[in-house]
This record gives sequence, C-alpha cells and structure tokens, in this order.
Amino acid sequence: MSDSFIVIDFETTGTSPSQGDRAVEIACVRVQDNTIIDSFDSLIKTGVRSHPGALKVHGLGLSELDKAPTANVVMDRFMDYVADDEVFVAHNAPFDSRFLDNELELAGIEFEHHFLCTLKLARMIYPDFPNHKLGTVADHLGVKRTGKAHRALSDTKVTAEVFIKISQTLQERLQLTDILDFDFLAEFERNRLKRSKTRYIIGNG
Repeated sequence: MSDSFIVIDFETTGTSPSQGDRAVEIACVRVQDNTIIDSFDSLIKTGVRSHPGALKVHGLGLSELDKAPTANVVMDRFMDYVADDEVFVAHNAPFDSRFLDNELELAGIEFEHHFLCTLKLARMIYPDFPNHKLGTVADHLGVKRTGKAHRALSDTKVTAEVFIKISQTLQERLQLTDILDFDFLAEFERNRLKRSKTRYIIGNG
C-alpha cells in the first residue's frame, strides 16, 4: 500500500443517521507501507441518548459523553488529523461512511472521500471463514486485540491489522511485488462484487 489509508470506526447511538442517530465516539489510525503510524480518537458530545441495544454494545452513556467535546469541535480536530488523506478503510464501510457523511454535514464541512471495506474484501478472499465479523476474521488471521471490543480505537486498530493482512494475502496470491494502492484494491473490490457467479480468488484463506 503505497497510499496512506485512514482506518476509521464510529460508535453510535443507533444504526441510522437518517433517523437522528449520531456518533458518540470516533477513532482513526493511519496505515502507510503496511504499518500503523499514528492515531486519533475522541468521544463526542451530541446530547442524543443511545438506544438500549447500542448502549449495551459500547457502554457510553450521557453522563460520560457530557464531558466530551462537541461534535463540531471533534470534526474540526478530525479534519486536522486527516489533512490531505481521502482514502478510508472500515469494516462494514457503508455504516461508517453514512455516519461520517452525517457528522461532516452537521458540522458544515465539505470533504470528498473514498472507502474500502474490509468486510467485503474478507468475504471475497477468505470465503471459508465461518463468518466475517471483525472478531472472527481477526482470530483467523492471528490479529490480537489489545483493547475492549466495540470501542472505536480498539476496533480501528484491529481493522487496520486485518487490512494489512488482507493486502499481504493479495500480494502473495497474485504474486505482486509492489505494495498495493487504493486504485488496485478498489478495482479488485468492484470487479469481484460484479461477478456473482465467479470467484476472483486464487487459493484459499
């Protein structure tokens, strides 16, 4: 990966920003040349109460979030961190993309970006895994978690390591010597998703 990738994860009040759900935590790590080089994370104060199911997952109640910076402040800091990078990676990218777009819009920030999805890539490259939840994929690839599951920074670090493993697997199977960039990975993802009856896989995971 000669490009710089921002691996991102949100914890949220629910599943649908169109129904008023908001982000309560954001975390990012930057991956360059198959290495995590830095990180950013913050709780987010929005005043929106989490649905019971979401609260059970991440445990971030209003009493803790009331001490956090407001969403506008966090998104400004996020943009300072991102700088010129515009390529994001997430596990179940459509979910994180929706919340990123929503928080940017509410903060009045225009920012063009692109996503790669480790969930889709893992399904393509490791079809024999029992499922492709982040924890399952991480376990099968030997990625160890150092923090609490379903907290943004911990999940982001795991996703980054999974992404690095996926990229290395593709390099090995396709016998490529160069570190993979966004254009290659995006084209791989698009081509595979268009081929419902054809596996674009070399070997098994």
